[in-house]
Amino acid sequence: MTSTEQRTGETPEERIAEFIERACLGAGKPLVAGSDLGVSIRTLFPGVDIKWEHQGLRKFIEKFCSGQVLFYSKRGCDNLYVHKSRLSQVGAVPQTEGTFGPTPWAAFSNPKIQSRLVVNKASGDLAVIGPDSAIPEGCAEIPKLTEEEYRVIAREFVPQVPQLHSVEIEATIEQPSFWFTFVNQVKKVAGKEAFDNLLVWRLRKIHDFFENRLRSAGVDAGAMVSAREKIKTPFPRQPAPQVRTARAASAPFSGRIPPGADSRELARAAIEFMSENDLRQIWLPLGVVLDAIRNAR
Repeated sequence: MTSTEQRTGETPEERIAEFIERACLGAGKPLVAGSDLGVSIRTLFPGVDIKWEHQGLRKFIEKFCSGQVLFYSKRGCDNLYVHKSRLSQVGAVPQTEGTFGPTPWAAFSNPKIQSRLVVNKASGDLAVIGPDSAIPEGCAEIPKLTEEEYRVIAREFVPQVPQLHSVEIEATIEQPSFWFTFVNQVKKVAGKEAFDNLLVWRLRKIHDFFENRLRSAGVDAGAMVSAREKIKTPFPRQPAPQVRTARAASAPFSGRIPPGADSRELARAAIEFMSENDLRQIWLPLGVVLDAIRNAR
């Protein structure tokens, strides 16, 4: 039996934790990149989404790896981990200055995150507070999306897929923790175009729910504009470099997807609704990044 085969009574989390511990213990180098672990986990355990269900690999390791695997440091945007028994090969774990909590977008859109989102009703400023924290004066809590509301998003999307596949896709909606099964089923049976449309549809519907929550909380009209912007960009925007290409001079994206849109237009639609934190997690080929840097000079 391999380390990824399921034993009686063993949960997926226990199997993944065992895999992580063995991978870090047997790796050629003592420091193992989180991105490498993530690729292996997605391959070996395709039914589990660590980011969605456990708020990311680092939190999963802290919870399930029993102190055997430790976060060591960051390398660029990647986290490095080390097995406890191999600490002598790398030295003591560096001291870190606090941890990063969920973004306002994550606190609102992910039902599995316990943190709560509050909004200042006069200014539109957003803040993430703990599950037991008091709501600051002048603020109102914005209830997070529920799994049932995700079912509504899914049901309303089904008519957009070819009727040939709709029954098979709709059957996944009533399953517990259904969302990623539903998304994968859309991609599997209806194809990439339907999958791309679903991603854009989800983002739009989340923003609709957010705006309705703001209205119900009695947020001022001007503050609603600010809050809608902040849920997309939780960090201050930096001036964009002037990229000297013909593509950079194109008209701003209108937010509407024309029939037969290509992948580039679909990507722009999704990016329009993404926070800066989400954008930082997009993986790009190094050559594309280098070309953009050269063109910006």
